[in-house]
Amino acid sequence: MGLLDALTSIAGGASPEHHGVADALSQVMQEHPGGMDGILSQLKQNGLADQVQSWITPGENKSVSPEQVQQGLGTSTIENIAQRAGISPAVASGVIAVVLPLVVSHFSGASGQTAEAGGLAGLASKIFGSKA
Repeated sequence: MGLLDALTSIAGGASPEHHGVADALSQVMQEHPGGMDGILSQLKQNGLADQVQSWITPGENKSVSPEQVQQGLGTSTIENIAQRAGISPAVASGVIAVVLPLVVSHFSGASGQTAEAGGLAGLASKIFGSKA
């Protein structure tokens, strides 16, 4: 099973909370200075450089915990996403911890280069967006 198949499989069982987090994360990505590159820089500056590097280079992605997501993105960003999604910050951190490494890896092509600014938002919408 390829990456997109796996992500589609995740979306098939996505709860309303997952949809809300994806929408909120998309909005935050669009508003964040630098888009995905800005988010990844923030994560690196806040202690997750090894994890981010593993997501954008070939090989196994290092996982992150919900606590690391909160540390990396900051409490205010997590609270913003949670508020927009109508869920708790803990649930938002948990969803982001699962999705973010997969999405960044996919859009970087594991080439060492990060994706364009809208890449995460677009994939998040495809993964968790409504199915027609």
